[in-house]
Amino acid sequence: MMIPSAVTIGVLFFSQKYDQTILTIDGIPRYILSGVLAIIIVINFASLFNLKFSLIYVALVLGSLLLFEYFKLEEIMYSELRFLVPGVISYIIWRFHGRRILLEQKK
Repeated sequence: MMIPSAVTIGVLFFSQKYDQTILTIDGIPRYILSGVLAIIIVINFASLFNLKFSLIYVALVLGSLLLFEYFKLEEIMYSELRFLVPGVISYIIWRFHGRRILLEQKK
């Protein structure tokens, strides 16, 4: 999750600094890219933990991003908040569930 977040924040930073849109993905390619990213994340976490944890993780993280987009919350709140919420959700999931799975696998 760190690499896509870093790229997104980098694009936002440069677009605000230079007052130009650097990268825009609209329409069907946006959803294809999101689907491919979701599949990659599920495979990555399924290899480390278990499939149930990885599906919950992807649903919560990408679901929060979709909620921000669907309800147009970036117009009401800060647009950077939509990238902070998945990070907080990731930390909470890891803190309460991910560490326990890893400790059980070591036994």
